[in-house]
Amino acid sequence: MEGKSQGTAVAGLLICVGLVLLGLSLKSGINNFKDKDGNFVSSWDLVKKHARKELVKGRFIYVIDLLVVSHGDTDHCGGFETIVEHLKSGDLIIGCLAHQGFDRKKIEGIDTSEFPDYAALDKEIKHRNNNRFGDYCIKLSSGMTEKDLDLYVPSDFSFYVLNPPSELLAEDPATSVNDYAIVMLVSFGNTTVLLCADATANTWKRIILDKKAMGKIKNKIDYLILAHHGSANFFCEKREDVIFAHETKQLENYKVLNDIDATWLVLSAEIKFPSKDFSGENPPHYAAFKWYRYWLVEKGYCSKDDNDPARILYTSEGPICIDAERSYSSAQSGYIGTSSQNKRRPYGEAFCNE
Repeated sequence: MEGKSQGTAVAGLLICVGLVLLGLSLKSGINNFKDKDGNFVSSWDLVKKHARKELVKGRFIYVIDLLVVSHGDTDHCGGFETIVEHLKSGDLIIGCLAHQGFDRKKIEGIDTSEFPDYAALDKEIKHRNNNRFGDYCIKLSSGMTEKDLDLYVPSDFSFYVLNPPSELLAEDPATSVNDYAIVMLVSFGNTTVLLCADATANTWKRIILDKKAMGKIKNKIDYLILAHHGSANFFCEKREDVIFAHETKQLENYKVLNDIDATWLVLSAEIKFPSKDFSGENPPHYAAFKWYRYWLVEKGYCSKDDNDPARILYTSEGPICIDAERSYSSAQSGYIGTSSQNKRRPYGEAFCNE
């Protein structure tokens, strides 16, 4: 599998809007990671702390209205096998499952026995066959918004999908899991987050040509979740082109940083950016850090010799939770039901596997 982060997994990224949980990188491999106190936490334990709890038929269950899985790499769907176990036991409901529409078994010929979390995700996607809450599934593509989901959303919450392109053919062998990972802009209250998943330089070259998408981006972004765990291939498809570049015009996508104009850069990876180029093939790459720092220097956020800019946040130092408080009245709870005629639900909780 291409482009894994350093080590066996990626630590957690959470973006919480009161009852809305928008971002999570699940850990692959042994399916746990360390919190800020050094304790191991499983993907499920991380999720359930932020899931809404509803009393249904005398028992409390966890509820997530929307789960967006960016793509099928195990460092983005790690722990899904455990999540399915909780779905089957009846103590969890995922109202809607959104995905990229890319079947890795068909394209890459992978043996799903080696990737049980992906196999569980693939099976759950195919199992869902109608629009009833809890059995709802949708393929996301560029241009889609929260209005394309048959779910109630708060008036100050919105998202816009920038990738994959709407013409994606799941059976096209030329497609790439990373090139067609879900990239989405999420806004809630006064906070805007750009989730980039494992998007590569090819992805960004395509997004740049999309005038509507760029129009959405050209607003102040609060948090930029760095593409592909800090890989150099955000700037150019070939890493050596980034390594040997001497000026920004040699980088295919450097100018996008000015369009995004993020206040905070978030690196979702198991380690921090290295201060020298000994990072090896797997991200995060020093070559990427060098140019992110260059941009921060241009913005006046750090000095050119700063190897640990304060504007870069790291999940390797513990799960990051971007939280905007929101209160709900009791009249908005208790809406879990079985009626297939009522699929529009208050949008209480979403989580996106960035």
